[in-house]
Amino acid sequence: MKVKSFPRFTSLDDIADRFEKVTSKIQFENREYKYVKIVFEGETNKLIYRCEEERHNLIISMISDVVVDVVGVYSVREVAI
Repeated sequence: MKVKSFPRFTSLDDIADRFEKVTSKIQFENREYKYVKIVFEGETNKLIYRCEEERHNLIISMISDVVVDVVGVYSVREVAI
């Protein structure tokens, strides 16, 4: 069985430059992040990814298919937006 690879990113800027679509997992700074949910705010879609090991969330804000912001947030739980 072939193992499916997932997108790998080295920095927040790298995510902003290369992120294309929602996937179930991404790798950021050598840690695995799982897709949690999407939050719709007007024309902006905020994709939430979480790394439980680091207690870190990535929030990728997109308008249409364009990344407009990427933020990393440390929290004990999933972030509330």
